[in-house]
Amino acid sequence: MNVGTLRVSRWVLALEMALCFVPMTFGWFDIMFGVSGVAWLDIASVEKYYLGTTEGVAALTKMLAGAVIGVVGPLGLLVAVRHIVLGRALRRGWLSSALIAGPIVFGVVYVAMNLATDTEWTVEWGGFYVMFVALPIACTAHLLYDGYSNPDARASRASTA
Repeated sequence: MNVGTLRVSRWVLALEMALCFVPMTFGWFDIMFGVSGVAWLDIASVEKYYLGTTEGVAALTKMLAGAVIGVVGPLGLLVAVRHIVLGRALRRGWLSSALIAGPIVFGVVYVAMNLATDTEWTVEWGGFYVMFVALPIACTAHLLYDGYSNPDARASRASTA
């Protein structure tokens, strides 16, 4: 690692990106296609099990937010692989904004729905925030920084512009 620029080797970057985006990818896959995933919900089961109670509405809201926002996990993995294999840097724009804002919105929804059903702080909330909010944001910021501090990436951006 070059301490002055925070650039690391591709292998270290691959490990870092896997630790940041794989948990969110597995979480998204489970929320979408798991045993009680969003893909298997129908209107009758939503009305029967979720819309009758505050806890049900909160659980459904967290599931739907995880299904929509959780796509940040696979998307982050694709961006990281593109950067590691092809050397194509993440640029500032809608994609980087979505990769940073998505986990923040997911964290806000998670806390709001937990507070709607239970006002007591639990230890699991801290683990959730580290794994599904802080790590994806930190890795996206590292991808952005690496792209803008890399002279090769700047040269390729200048040649394509």
